[in-house]
Amino acid sequence: MKRLISFLLAVSIGITSLAQTHMHFMGVPIDGTMRNFISQMQKKGFSANETDSGQVLRGKFAGHDVTLLMDTYGLDNIYQVTVVCERQSRWHILKSEFNTLVDRYTLKYGEPVVINRDFKDSYSDGCGIEIYGVWTRRVDWLAHWLVEGGAITMCIAAGSPSEGAIAMVYYDMANGGLAQIENDTDL
Repeated sequence: MKRLISFLLAVSIGITSLAQTHMHFMGVPIDGTMRNFISQMQKKGFSANETDSGQVLRGKFAGHDVTLLMDTYGLDNIYQVTVVCERQSRWHILKSEFNTLVDRYTLKYGEPVVINRDFKDSYSDGCGIEIYGVWTRRVDWLAHWLVEGGAITMCIAAGSPSEGAIAMVYYDMANGGLAQIENDTDL
């Protein structure tokens, strides 16, 4: 019984310490208020813009012009940052950028726990209509890393019927868990 209690205590201390480690984006913790996060990103050269769907940031990341979207819970506490690269209308450019970013992330974070480069139905690499396949969700390219404090998912996302974009989602595990608890109270 004493061993069981010691084991459970050790596990709970480990989980608590993991939950307190926050994910970072460009050295900025994904923690605190959106206002604080925006302020720190502005110091890194990003500009803030108000849109119909809320605040967005625009700037440079990994050599790409990007838009940052932030998700919050509670009283404006941030738990997720989505990085969206510029839209591309040519599949070979989109594919090349995705593969290059996956290689760069793999060097930094190790092998992804999931990597997909799948086509569905009659779509294939070289078919000539891959971008439309992205729009219709028949092109499934994504990579997923578990990292300290959270997870990163990279994918090729639909921009329009004739464009796609690379998106990277930085998810903070500690704050994401709190956001989930808040959302579950509605159930």
